[in-house]
Amino acid sequence: MSRRLLEILRARRAAGGGPPFDDPHLVALVAEGGAMRGVIAGGMVTALEEAGFADCFDLMVGTSAGACALAYLRAGQARLGTSIYFEDINNRSFIDTRRPLRGRAIVDIDFLVDRVFREVKPLDHRRLASPGPRLLAVATDVDRGEGVALEGFENRERAYEVLRATTRMPLLAAGPVEIDGRRYIDGSAADRIPIAYAQRLGATHVLVILTRSPNSRSVTQPSAIRNYLKSNLFAALYHRNLRTLTRHEANNYSRIYQILTDYDGYEIGGVRCRAVSPAGNFREISRIETNEEVLRGAAQHGQDRMNDFLMGTNEGSQDV
Repeated sequence: MSRRLLEILRARRAAGGGPPFDDPHLVALVAEGGAMRGVIAGGMVTALEEAGFADCFDLMVGTSAGACALAYLRAGQARLGTSIYFEDINNRSFIDTRRPLRGRAIVDIDFLVDRVFREVKPLDHRRLASPGPRLLAVATDVDRGEGVALEGFENRERAYEVLRATTRMPLLAAGPVEIDGRRYIDGSAADRIPIAYAQRLGATHVLVILTRSPNSRSVTQPSAIRNYLKSNLFAALYHRNLRTLTRHEANNYSRIYQILTDYDGYEIGGVRCRAVSPAGNFREISRIETNEEVLRGAAQHGQDRMNDFLMGTNEGSQDV
């Protein structure tokens, strides 16, 4: 099954061009977020781009930082996007734990979007608007209590707003982002590993980028108390449906993670998946990590793990 996915990608690369492809498959690239853990996703998409696989997918679906990694990949700037973590946002302009004392959020998503994405390391919007894989970013609608896959990256201003919405971390960042009359926060509240969106759009095969080790405590021993408190807070702040949604997502996250990293030959909803994750002994990156050496090392680790998969070795990935 996993070799079949590699065969499909390699055949598409050899044929050149991009979607639509001359085969019966719909292949999706799905990326988990995780705030500063997104540097791992960045390393993985860098490996895909440098190996010539960026245009070999029909569909790309990401949540939060995973969506940002996919946007830079789609724009042909994967390595540039990855460098943002250890060159541009590992500082107090983006993360400042003292800001709540002044009534402000710890993480400044507006700095990320308006300063970094627009000016310091701008996305190539000509590439985003050109033919290629369909790109979606998952966000959480706070007034309806549901996850939504946003698109429209071919429009420059909309692209920035979609990225602002999918990364607006609840509790750590500012309030919701309004798009088309609806208010959104980070997609992780609704779906941290958005395989379901690829499934709904007809994916037959999915390559999943994970940013936690399968041995991470957040995966093996999720905090029921933390999830309970968070779900009730979301319900109090926004829509009552968020209580059920976030609790379900918290439980589903660990289950899906274990499936993606423990089992061989497993299918999720009829979709054949392959997961690439950090190694079991990899030290988890904090959502607010700022150490340059740690972030650079995480990016390289992600790149190495994806390269292992692309070379067809057993390291770096699991079949499902």
